[in-house]
Amino acid sequence: MDDTLSFALVFIIGIACLAAMVFASFGGDIDVLVPGGADGSLLASASAAVQSDDVSKTVGQFLISFDYFKNVHTTVLDPRQEIRVLDVEIHSDSNRMYAATDRGLFLSRDGGLTWNRFVTSANEITDAASMFSLISLSSNGDEYLVSVFSGGVGTVYRTRDSFFSLEKIIDFDGEVPYDMRLAGSELYLAMSSGQLIAWDLSKNHTRVVNAFRSPIVRIYAPSDGKVYLLLKSGTLLKGNSLASDFKQVRVSVLGFLPFWKGAKVLRLAWDKSGTLYAHAAAGVWKSTNSGISFALLKNIPMQKKQIDALAVDGTIIHVVSGTRMFSSYDGARHWKVTDLPNKFKVSNIYFTGDRIVLSM
Repeated sequence: MDDTLSFALVFIIGIACLAAMVFASFGGDIDVLVPGGADGSLLASASAAVQSDDVSKTVGQFLISFDYFKNVHTTVLDPRQEIRVLDVEIHSDSNRMYAATDRGLFLSRDGGLTWNRFVTSANEITDAASMFSLISLSSNGDEYLVSVFSGGVGTVYRTRDSFFSLEKIIDFDGEVPYDMRLAGSELYLAMSSGQLIAWDLSKNHTRVVNAFRSPIVRIYAPSDGKVYLLLKSGTLLKGNSLASDFKQVRVSVLGFLPFWKGAKVLRLAWDKSGTLYAHAAAGVWKSTNSGISFALLKNIPMQKKQIDALAVDGTIIHVVSGTRMFSSYDGARHWKVTDLPNKFKVSNIYFTGDRIVLSM
């Protein structure tokens, strides 16, 4: 390559990098809307169309083990139809489990070994309703908040008696909270419209805190003291609190550069020390500094570079790829391989006590 061609190539790369930096300076976080929006309103956000495929797709089947997969139990919610599990709530002191799905609510009283459809007394939640988020409000497992989409309306309900009766808290025409998080006296709602809404439980008042160009599918509050939002676009955002401004976290070895986009994130997990693990389609990324920089875990002994599920139980990291689960007990330095009997793609991993639940 002659000197003229080399100079031209370096010049073009330099101009491209400069343009990317300028773009970042004037709003490189493409999914983040400036407070006030383009028309002076925080309501200038994404389309409010509600889609159950904004979260992990599943077929309503579970693998359950009480002894770290020495023995595995397989169960299905309803063998007659395909069901997408959108959230699972496991009561820590009993065998009661709830599965929120795109076909309503399911209840297990034996740790997930058998399931029954649960229809509320006034038919607020039937098999025609999609339940997106389910959070416990009490230690006895009787009080919950649930996010339901039915008949074109998204509604947040509160139950104080394990779903035998529901109290409507707030509803939205044509949109629904995909996730919810309590912070003090406020309930934060991650909306399918891209809005982050705060509802004051004591004053019965709502306010739009922030808005983004993509639906918010998850709210995370890890042990590093920060708050993270995951958008449907795969963008990961970080703030000091749910009421604060959010900045994009770029999952890449070059994430500290303002013009570097980074990998699309599918899930975020963390251990007790605050170390973050970001699940991207082709790998797992690790950060020990609250997402300022990430390192790709290259030593997971996978045959294919495709991650199906990621979760952390205390300090134990679990990664599922195909029909194998890779577990690390020493911070991702070494991995134990476990063969799984799953016939479908694993989408999520849940823990309670000595129980591990894989949903498909």
